[in-house]
Amino acid sequence: ELYGPSSGTPVTRGITTLDVETIEIAPVAQPATYYLRVYGSGATIKNTYELNWEKRTSCGADSQEPNETSGAARVVSLPFNQSTLTICANDKDYLAFDVPSGKNLKIEATFNAAAADIDLELRNSSGQFAGSSTGATGIEKIEKTNVTAGRYKLKVYSADPAKTAGYTLSITLTDAPVAQCAGIGEPNNTAATATSL
Repeated sequence: ELYGPSSGTPVTRGITTLDVETIEIAPVAQPATYYLRVYGSGATIKNTYELNWEKRTSCGADSQEPNETSGAARVVSLPFNQSTLTICANDKDYLAFDVPSGKNLKIEATFNAAAADIDLELRNSSGQFAGSSTGATGIEKIEKTNVTAGRYKLKVYSADPAKTAGYTLSITLTDAPVAQCAGIGEPNNTAATATSL
């Protein structure tokens, strides 16, 4: 059982019948003295044990935080390009952006695949699935042509929630090609390509 600096009630505990007990607290808001109680499950229980502890550095929040839920998605303007973003353990990043009509959309995330497998999921203004990228090569891409206008939301997450990694994200728009009228005898837009009647 782990006790905090000013509480007679355990902050957390590990009570199982396994050979290994694990407890964890995060985050620790400020430096303090904690107390660990190790005991047997009965008055006559005697055994030797090995105790290990580890102090972990918290994952740093990036400039777009807090944005862990769809409702808290950070609205960004396009083009967007940032190289100092971070996915922490058990974390997701949500970004929202507006796309006008007549545009192609390209989203690209690059990262160290050895640290974490980052994936992307895109949803449209109605909340419907609009695309994803779930590879494992250190780069994820979503490319959409002539997308419907509206506010889109992008979810960035790790395939293994326990992993932490930094990543670079770019979101860009380009003009979609204008649809050409396809009449009888096309192509016949010049005298040289005139259709014989």
